[in-house]
Amino acid sequence: MTTYSYTGGFQSFTASIAGTYAIDAYGASGGTGAIATGSNSGYGGEGVGIGGTFVLSAGEVLTIAVGGVGQSPKFVQASSGGGGGGGSFVTIASTNSDLLIAGGGGGGDITRLRTH
Repeated sequence: MTTYSYTGGFQSFTASIAGTYAIDAYGASGGTGAIATGSNSGYGGEGVGIGGTFVLSAGEVLTIAVGGVGQSPKFVQASSGGGGGGGSFVTIASTNSDLLIAGGGGGGDITRLRTH
């Protein structure tokens, strides 16, 4: 089994033999929101996982892009939502055809609670 991690760029996989390959992709989680008091607010959503089996020819190349986790606010001066997570993609390099697309999670919200 080969596992790929976020690099900020494209990666590749070359099928060593012809056959059926099980491929899974997972989108990255969204970042946590924060309120101006410095405490965390809404958590970011989880990315989607998707998978399948695909018949590949020997030497066939797949292009892989792994999504990065959404940013959470730092040094909060004002309330701010978290950034959305990046999607992950697996395509056939020769045709740029999509095999799998896994969406990233949404960024966390800003929640203000009032007490009376």
